[in-house]
Amino acid sequence: MADKNNKNEYPDLTGLFDIDSDSLPEELIPKDPESKAVKTPFLTATEPENLSKAEKKAEEKQKKAEIRKKKINKFRTGLIIALASILVIFTAFEIISYFVEDAKKPVIAEEKPVEQTLSRYHDAKAVSVTLNNRMNVVFIDNDYDVHYIEKGQAVEITDDKGNSIKGTVSDIKEQAPDAAYIKEYHSLLTDTEPSTAVYAVFVTPENTDIIKKDGMPLSVKVITKTAENALTINASAVQYSGNQSFVWIYSPLKKTIHRQDVKVGITVDGITEISGGIEKNDRVVTSFSCAPEALYDGIKVKNGK
Repeated sequence: MADKNNKNEYPDLTGLFDIDSDSLPEELIPKDPESKAVKTPFLTATEPENLSKAEKKAEEKQKKAEIRKKKINKFRTGLIIALASILVIFTAFEIISYFVEDAKKPVIAEEKPVEQTLSRYHDAKAVSVTLNNRMNVVFIDNDYDVHYIEKGQAVEITDDKGNSIKGTVSDIKEQAPDAAYIKEYHSLLTDTEPSTAVYAVFVTPENTDIIKKDGMPLSVKVITKTAENALTINASAVQYSGNQSFVWIYSPLKKTIHRQDVKVGITVDGITEISGGIEKNDRVVTSFSCAPEALYDGIKVKNGK
């Protein structure tokens, strides 16, 4: 009974693994017609002929990969060359543009204001005249110039040999052209014959060391105004727009200029007092290579010192 049960528990598997060669793929069927053995896929792949095919496929795959890699490298190289060319062209364009724009920039000269005492003088021909028993130095002036002259102003008196003494304006009087001393010394006082009323300016000398007699030809220099410790600049730096005076200030960091309105004082020998609007360390433009109308706030300039 036991044997029977064992037989049923383990079925007969005979013939289960028999393989019909007709139902197999061609590559698994033995080439020897008399051989009934069936080749397994593992054995087929390791046979020399099939191994050679696998190697060829691997080689072809590798070649394709290498060709693809070369194409990618070629593309990358071309792309790098193209980008480099664009960069070179762009850089060259920027350089050319820089020099073109730089050539268009106005060239300026600039300087810092100078702090100094500035005095304005009025020069005139004069003559020594005794009036009321006192030696006076007299010169005549017209209505315009006499407005700069006031009593008490300092005067430098010089003879024809260059010797000088000091004096002070003592009086200013309107005189007829036929006044005795004017008529007598008119050739020493003016280059033209007075035809209308003039202003006679009387100067009292501190001493008479160089004045020996009446009628001596002299020259006088009246200090009409003095600016103590004034900020001064070259007169050419001052520009005008209507009644407003202004200067251009240079910025060395930005290499630009901007307009600054100023208050102008006296001008002496090409030097102008600036009584308001600028500081001691400002860099004032004194000249420029373009027309004044071409300048504007923020314009780029080249500093020619």
